[in-house]
Amino acid sequence: MNNEEIRINILKVLYSFYKEKPFNFLKTELLLNEIGTEEKELLWHLNYLLDAGYIEGKRFKTFESMGYLEKIKITSKGISVLQPPSEFDKLPRDVQISRVIENFMLGMKEEIEHGDIPQEEKKGLFEEVDRFLTDPRIALFVGATLLRLRGTS
Repeated sequence: MNNEEIRINILKVLYSFYKEKPFNFLKTELLLNEIGTEEKELLWHLNYLLDAGYIEGKRFKTFESMGYLEKIKITSKGISVLQPPSEFDKLPRDVQISRVIENFMLGMKEEIEHGDIPQEEKKGLFEEVDRFLTDPRIALFVGATLLRLRGTS
C-alpha cells in the first residue's frame, strides 16, 4: 500500500470506532493490529494525520522523547475525507458553530451521566450544562466572534 492508502485505511478504522464510541479514543496498539504495518510506520502516519488535523491524540510521555500517540480519534476533518459533503456543510458558519457547541454539551451530559460521581453532583452538573446552553452571553460571544473573524466589525 502507498502512503495515501494507509492513511485512508487508518481513517476508516477510526471512523468505524467513532460511530460506535464517539467520545472515546482508540488505543494505538489496537489500530496497529487492524492496519498491519510496522509500529514505526504507523506512528509516522499518525503524526502526519495529527499535524494535518485529520485525527486528534493523547500522547504518552517518555523520558527521552516528546512521546508517542497512545490514544487517537478521528476529527470532523478526517470524517469529511471519507464522506461526501453534507447539507450540514452548506449551513451558515454560525449555525454550524451553534450545532457543534450543542453537540459538545450533549457529549458533556453523556460523560456526566456515566461518570463515577454522586447523583446529587451529577444533577448540579446537568443544571450547569443547561444554563450554559441557554446563556445569552454565549450566543453574543459566538456572534461577535464570527463578525470579527469575517472582518465585519
